[in-house]
Amino acid sequence: MKNARNIKNLKELQQEYDSLKASSDNVITEYKLAQETIKVLSGFPSESPDPVLRIDKNGRLLYANEACFSLLKWKLETGKKAPEFLLKIISEVLEEGIGKTFETEHYQQVFSFSIVPFVEEGYVNLYGREITDRKKTEDVLRSSEERLKILFDFAPDAYYLSDLKGNLIDGNLAAEKLMGYDRNELIGKSFLELNLLSLKQIPKAAKLLIKNSLGQGTGPDEFVLNRKDGSKVIAEIITHPVIIKDKTLVLGIARDITERKKSEESLKSANERFVLATTAAALSVWEHDFITDMIQIDYNFNKIYGIAQSNYQIEFNQFIKFIHPDDVDILKTNFEEAAKSDKNINVEFRIIRTDGAIRNINAYGKIVKDRTNKPVKLIGVNIDISDFKNAELALKESREKLLQLNANKDVFISILSHDLRSPFQNLLGLSEVLTEGIHELN
Repeated sequence: MKNARNIKNLKELQQEYDSLKASSDNVITEYKLAQETIKVLSGFPSESPDPVLRIDKNGRLLYANEACFSLLKWKLETGKKAPEFLLKIISEVLEEGIGKTFETEHYQQVFSFSIVPFVEEGYVNLYGREITDRKKTEDVLRSSEERLKILFDFAPDAYYLSDLKGNLIDGNLAAEKLMGYDRNELIGKSFLELNLLSLKQIPKAAKLLIKNSLGQGTGPDEFVLNRKDGSKVIAEIITHPVIIKDKTLVLGIARDITERKKSEESLKSANERFVLATTAAALSVWEHDFITDMIQIDYNFNKIYGIAQSNYQIEFNQFIKFIHPDDVDILKTNFEEAAKSDKNINVEFRIIRTDGAIRNINAYGKIVKDRTNKPVKLIGVNIDISDFKNAELALKESREKLLQLNANKDVFISILSHDLRSPFQNLLGLSEVLTEGIHELN
């Protein structure tokens, strides 16, 4: 956007410059016509609407027409000395025998005088013309040129002008910094001579110049530039054809995006790692917009819910259809409370996939507010905990079986103890009798 605004400003200044230049050219053309008219009017100076004077070599005023007295306030008087500032100029013109033109400011007006020497006669004729409007136009034009030059030179992006063959005509300070060359080293040389582009990029640059020659702008296009010190920089370039002095040139705006590209690559790498981690953990990321009531979803969300992988956005009501009927109310309640009370959610619920399978989900979400502290979205993650829940159920069942086995063991031991007590008592009695009999035999 910034490059577009800069081009717009440059185009507006260029149009203003062209308009003022055309106006100035018209004034200059009128001035030239006036010079030719002077010759005609010299035959009848009294009828000229512009000042006409005749002054001799001694500086005495010989003649002044009516326009002199109405336009000039020099206190002219025939036979008297002319204004002092004229005497030196008149002396030089008579001595050299060559006419001269000069300008002078007079009571907030500007006059141009052409001096025609008559050396043999010993006098000069002065033909004047009021050029105040022309001078104002020239001043405005000069100011416009200066503003354009300042905007060009101190723009934050690299600005350059080239012809349609790629020869550089001008460049600003940012262009020097971007390319590593001094401006004088750039002007008059082509991209090829400076080795700014690799061989692979030259056809691409040539196509852009062809578009410029057809009056078309280009970009933004990315190029890798070879700097003077051998380092490389990635630049985003926009070009636009401009007309300067009836010649088509190319205005280019180049922005160094090296750091931006590095950041993009880092972000891409981080995103790939994030996707890998979430995929391995069967974790999906989602974002519920309270204003649109839409949920942005990712690949893992589609995978968990069995949704077509091309769909990365669903309505909240569509999402609710995946929820097990027995868990819909608890989920809606959690979402509504989070939106109203700025409370994060941490809830478990069941879903019914498109293939009919039932999965257990744990959802955790955090509220995001706008500048007015109003909740606008809920960002969270879904984790498929079905395997965990199945393992938990299996563990519970195993524990129940173990408890049952322990109970059965106690019953068995109790029965065993009761059933074996009488036989053991008989055996003990018999053993005592045998023991007494042995003692008697001894």
